[in-house]
Amino acid sequence: MAWTLIEQLQGIFYGFKGLLLLLGIFLAYETKSVSTEKINDHRAVGMAIYNVAVLCLITAPVTMILSSQQDAAFAFASLAVVFSSYITLVVLFVPKVPVGKGVMGSRFFFWGREEQSSYVLPS
Repeated sequence: MAWTLIEQLQGIFYGFKGLLLLLGIFLAYETKSVSTEKINDHRAVGMAIYNVAVLCLITAPVTMILSSQQDAAFAFASLAVVFSSYITLVVLFVPKVPVGKGVMGSRFFFWGREEQSSYVLPS
C-alpha cells in the first residue's frame, strides 16, 4: 500500500506532537513532588497536560475512523478541543477563586489546602 504525501505529512505531524506531549507528561511527572513556595501550580499544570494527553489519545483515532464522514469528524474534533480547553481552564483557575468574603485577606482553597492571600494594595 502506497502512502500519499498527505498521509506521510499527517504521520510526521502526529509523531512530532506525540513526542512533545510525551515530553510534557514526563516533565509533569518529574515535577509533581517538587514543593516550592514560588511555584505552586505544578499540580494544576500536570493535570492540564494529562487532560490534553487523554483527549488526544481519544480524539486522534476517532477522527481518523470518521474521516469518510467529514461533518462528524469536524464536529468531534471541535468539541474535543473546546472541552479540553474548558477543562484546562477550570483546573488551572477555579482553585484560585477566593472562598471568603472580600478580596483583601481572603482565604484561597488551592488543591486541598487553604492559603491566605498576601496581596496588599499599593499606597
